[in-house]
Amino acid sequence: MPLRILVAVAGAARERLERILAGHDLTFAATLKELCAAWQPERFDAVLVGTHFDESTAFDALREVLAGERAPPVICVHALPFGHGLGESTMHAFRAACYELGVRLVLDLLEYRENPAGDRKARRILERTVNPAWRRKPSPSSRRARGPA
Repeated sequence: MPLRILVAVAGAARERLERILAGHDLTFAATLKELCAAWQPERFDAVLVGTHFDESTAFDALREVLAGERAPPVICVHALPFGHGLGESTMHAFRAACYELGVRLVLDLLEYRENPAGDRKARRILERTVNPAWRRKPSPSSRRARGPA
């Protein structure tokens, strides 16, 4: 069953997330105004907020979705490089601030190759974060690798 996910990211990250999350029911927001218009906690299984978010900061978006008592799992996604001179220490501080606000996962997509294998790995992490019981049916090749049951 597809997950219903609100995805609040800048346009440049949208294409990759569409590939990674293909088959799920995605609602996109590029601005805080669009996020607020779409936001209904009971409507979504998860919320993804990008580190690059048009016309606002990711923290404004995070505060908006985490303000309610019944917020679904919130995942912060870093999909685009930070500006010149900002690197590992910036990501470390960003990650710490997100967890302090109540984010369930900060996923740095730059750690996954932008190819089908990297996208599959990122997808599995996102799906299991939203629903730890999420299990994919094993492929025939993985059953052969493990041998008979």
